[in-house]
Amino acid sequence: MSNNTESAAGDLVAVADVVSQADAGEHALAGRRSLRERGLATVEYAIAVVLVITMMGVLIAAIQQGWFSDAVQRVVELLLGLISKALGG
Repeated sequence: MSNNTESAAGDLVAVADVVSQADAGEHALAGRRSLRERGLATVEYAIAVVLVITMMGVLIAAIQQGWFSDAVQRVVELLLGLISKALGG
């Protein structure tokens, strides 16, 4: 009976070794994926920064022109009118 117990214990140890090796391989692969994903995230942040700077430039250029000020004034007047009507005024 002790031979069967030792054999079963040996089998369990062998299975545990295979599982731990598989886990180690998955962790290594996940580490490589993580490095690639970090690189992609960096590129995405760089693109976002360029887009924000571009949009700020367009906004500044629009503010410096008279039509933008008129458009903002009309939008504010429209919103105030809608709020006044909603409140029963």
